[in-house]
Amino acid sequence: MLGELRHGMWKYGVLEDGSAVITSAMVTVGDRDVIVPPVIEGHPVTALGEYCFFGDELVRSVIVPSTVTRIDVACFEKCASLVRVTLPESVQIIPERCFEGCVKLVSIEAPGLRSIGMLAFFGCTSLLEAPLIEGIVGIGEAAFCGCEELEHVRIPNSCQHLGDVSFGRCANLQSVVIGTGLPSIPSSCFEWCRHLERIDAPHLKELDDWALIDCVALRSLDLG
Repeated sequence: MLGELRHGMWKYGVLEDGSAVITSAMVTVGDRDVIVPPVIEGHPVTALGEYCFFGDELVRSVIVPSTVTRIDVACFEKCASLVRVTLPESVQIIPERCFEGCVKLVSIEAPGLRSIGMLAFFGCTSLLEAPLIEGIVGIGEAAFCGCEELEHVRIPNSCQHLGDVSFGRCANLQSVVIGTGLPSIPSSCFEWCRHLERIDAPHLKELDDWALIDCVALRSLDLG
């Protein structure tokens, strides 16, 4: 990256191909609903860099343009007021710790999603729905651990990997449907989901001994 520049609220770097990577944002009280620009000073914005919004306490919502193809590690980590994020179809990966600790995050739109990294939504205690669309192939370790407001989860048929503790400590999770692509449920996957009543996984071949530890309300387990 060829140095760091500034334009308005944005700090950014320019890659050798002329595209821009936003490295940080200066959010103000009067501009808490952020629309990331598709172009900065003639450079198409193609990525949001590591820790771009990290720890920002003001940002409330973010809309990312279709020019962006990559969001880097911990991009929105610990954004205490972040409620809503809209990603374009061009963003296929939510990396590790991307939204970790965003305690007010309610919803995220990610129509092109293929992979979710470890700890990506760890501790997002207000998240109402996991962005698990058909086409996702992997969900990392502890990706949704501690998402206390999730009530129902449907893992799509396309998903082939589910990390340990991926839905652990989801206190209000009630039901789970697991698609045909997953051969097993890994260790501690649903640990301490104390309101989980039903799991439908008719194609499952293996269940780790610790996958359902402390799921005290479980009444129905439909396995292959």
